Order: sequence, then structure tokens, then C-alpha cells
Amino acid sequence: MSQAKKISLWQRLNTPIYLQRYYRPWMLPLVGLIAVLGMGYGFWWLRANNPVGVQIAKKPDEQIGLRFYNVELRGRKEGTPFFTIMADEVEVSRDQRYVTFLKKDNKPRGEFYNLKDWEREAAPDAPPDPDATRRSARWTADRAEYDSRMQDLKMTDGVEIVTDLEDVILTDEMIWRKQDETLSSSTRSKVRTHKKTYLESDQLKFETRDKALFLEGRVFIEMQLGKDQGINVDELD
Repeated sequence: MSQAKKISLWQRLNTPIYLQRYYRPWMLPLVGLIAVLGMGYGFWWLRANNPVGVQIAKKPDEQIGLRFYNVELRGRKEGTPFFTIMADEVEVSRDQRYVTFLKKDNKPRGEFYNLKDWEREAAPDAPPDPDATRRSARWTADRAEYDSRMQDLKMTDGVEIVTDLEDVILTDEMIWRKQDETLSSSTRSKVRTHKKTYLESDQLKFETRDKALFLEGRVFIEMQLGKDQGINVDELD
């Protein structure tokens, strides 16, 4: 039987005369498959190269309610300026309790004002002296988080604190608690005072009101003791 007799009537009607001689039954499905694959690739290529095409939106962070840029936050204590915090980008939680300051071009930074003079000796029951010197401390960190309810500030990563007397504290985590005006750290901290004293410890707590510094863990101290200076070391169990 000749090749022409093998071709069905439907195939003859739907195949041009000049192709009937070369037509094979498997050609039509193959051509259809190639066409479908080609169209799919074409749509994918156009989408990938279209700058105004629909982009898949990033899943929003459910904990973030607001985001601001180039922010300066000021706080007061009994009507007196108490702190300033500045950052290139700020995120506020949905409940507006936590304010997170992020590092972009610059590190988050700030300053505490009107701190009790930890250099001045005074009797415990002495009335407040309105003429007493008020101290300040400025800080920088890679990240900071302010708790608006407790009014505490947590600084993390690359923390540097410098007082107005040029005392310097370096650590990777520091928490400022407004209620008792203390600085505390649970990470290895280095302290250099304006009196040329150098200290290192695994944990640190500085109480500005009581003018007390507590060091825990592996402690290293390098200083010159005067007649009116001393160090108390707790006995080991």
C-alpha cells in the first residue's frame, strides 16, 4: 500500500497539499508540544525582564507597625531633658511599646543628661543640691531598642559609652534602666576611666545614684591606689 493510502481523510483535509508527501502522524503532537514550551518560555522571559511587571510582595513583619527615617527621639524626666536618641531608621512595634533604632549609614546614637554627679561625695541623708554638677553620657551602638513602658534602653553590638569626663565603656550589650538609673551588661566589658584606671569583667553594673560599680566573672583591674581608695573583693565559696 502506498504512503498516500496510509493517510486518513482528516489528515488530508487539514494538511497542505505540498506537505502531504512528507507528513507523518507523530509530527502534529511534536509541533504542538514545541509551541506550548516556546510560549511558556516567552512569558517567563518577559516577566523576568519587565521592570514594571508585578513583583511578589515580601511578607510583612507582623510585629512592626510603623517605620520612620532620620528620627530624633527626646525624653524628659520631671520636665527636665533626660535623653536624646537619633537613628537613620526606626521601627515601632504594633503595640507601640518597643522602638527599635537600626544602623544604616550611621550608627544609632544618643545622650543622657542631668545624671547625678558620681564624682561628688555627699551624705546619704543630705538634701538635693540644686547647684550640684549634673553629668551626661553619650553612646553609639549598631542597634538599640527603647521600651516606652519601662523607659529602658537596650544597646547591642559595638556599644560605646563615653561620659562628659571621658570615661569610656566598650561592650556588646548594655541596658540603661531609668527607674534606678543604672547601666548593666552581661557581656564582656572594658572600662577606662578619666583617672587612668582600666577594668575588664564578664558582667558589669554601674549605679549612678549610689556611685557604685559592680564587676562579676573574670575580672581584671589595673589602677593606682591612693590613700582614700580601696577595693572590696567578695570571698569565694
